Amino acid sequence: KQWYQRRVADPDNRDSRCRAITIGRTTSAVLSMVGCLFALFVILVFKKFRFFTQRFVINVLVTSFLLATVFVSTGQIQGQDIGCWVAGFMGNLFALSQNLWIMCIEVHLLIMTITQTRYPHLERVYHGVVWSTGLLLSLVPFIGDHYGPAGQSF
Repeated sequence: KQWYQRRVADPDNRDSRCRAITIGRTTSAVLSMVGCLFALFVILVFKKFRFFTQRFVINVLVTSFLLATVFVSTGQIQGQDIGCWVAGFMGNLFALSQNLWIMCIEVHLLIMTITQTRYPHLERVYHGVVWSTGLLLSLVPFIGDHYGPAGQSF
């Protein structure tokens, strides 16, 4: 009970914790962006994008970079307006796409291991599956207007 009374008596403590979480989230997102750019730079310098399996890594890095930009931009969005909906949609789209690219890598490795052959023609299929599935699943919350207020919800 004393913890609850201290929390009610000090409402600024909540704001300082939310600020600390927002600063930590933004800092980690910026570091993620720098890491993605560095990895992309290394891949391009050493020309490690010639094979289909190497381009998988580029796809994961690009979606990770885009997801990090969403995290950086949502630190300033407050309330429930069009910016909140766009941030929610983009966050869902890039998070789903990132996970779907990782799933595609695993499926492709499984197929290559079982059949002992390469399938470079599947690259377009993987792109279609990842982006269409991510887009469809990200549009579902718009049906019931379930993208809520962004920002500090703690």
